[in-house]
Amino acid sequence: MKNYIEYKLLMFLLFVVKKISITSLYKLMEKISLLIYKYEKRRKKITLSNLKIAFPNKTQKEIEELSIEAYISLSKTITEILLLFTNRLNIFDYIEDIEVFRLDFDKIKKENKNGIIIIITGHYSNWEMLAQLMPQIGFPMIGIGREGNNKLIEKNYTTPFREMNGNKNIYKNQAMSKIIKGLKNNEIIGLLIDQKQTDKNSILSKLFNKKAPTTNSIALLKLKYNPKIVSIFIERNQKGKYRIKMESNIGYNISNKTSKKDSIQIITDKHNNIIESQVKLKPEQWFWMHNRWNLK
Repeated sequence: MKNYIEYKLLMFLLFVVKKISITSLYKLMEKISLLIYKYEKRRKKITLSNLKIAFPNKTQKEIEELSIEAYISLSKTITEILLLFTNRLNIFDYIEDIEVFRLDFDKIKKENKNGIIIIITGHYSNWEMLAQLMPQIGFPMIGIGREGNNKLIEKNYTTPFREMNGNKNIYKNQAMSKIIKGLKNNEIIGLLIDQKQTDKNSILSKLFNKKAPTTNSIALLKLKYNPKIVSIFIERNQKGKYRIKMESNIGYNISNKTSKKDSIQIITDKHNNIIESQVKLKPEQWFWMHNRWNLK
């Protein structure tokens, strides 16, 4: 019954999204976000704790101000995802320099002798917009995500949304075998690597000022198949537009004498360092509400 009620509420929300003006929708989602910040104490506590870990030199007032900015930024992301859901947002009107990025990525793809690419990114700014852009400019991906708890929403909304432009959606519990198959078929793999992973496929890797449980899957794939690893982030500017930031020359301080265990640690640490460096530029645009350091 709970799943059905949630499903119907989402249907109603999307109906409202289709009718309300875009300006009003941004304002409405910001108000809802700030109400959640005020009354949803658990998530607010996680946000503040995470920010204190990342920025120990900031005052309590600065931490609280940044946490509010993070909730407002997330409200913008949610607004735009809803607009994407209802076909009211044209990605090409929101992202600047798309053609420059397309040419740069195409060059990387053509020059990569191995022919296989893994894109690493995080829950930063509007990550869903980035995922929707890739197939529309000629680079469909296999995207890895967590299966939602509500199967009705997952089947009728989430999966069709993620696959509507040509991407493939794969759940984490079936990911590794399908990633390997995709790599062998020279497909592009897209991975969000900035959330905690506490199973056998994780190691502790420093992020900001504290070790965090982090997936080691990319490191294992790198060592076995030597795919090209590219980091791509989409960043919101003051005008409400986006720029894509890509790093394709990621180096790892590994030699033939480096053990497999140490190699996995070095690669994973490097990827967390990439996440951290990007988040520091616009910290309000990261998803601080997630219990990244697995705090009790």
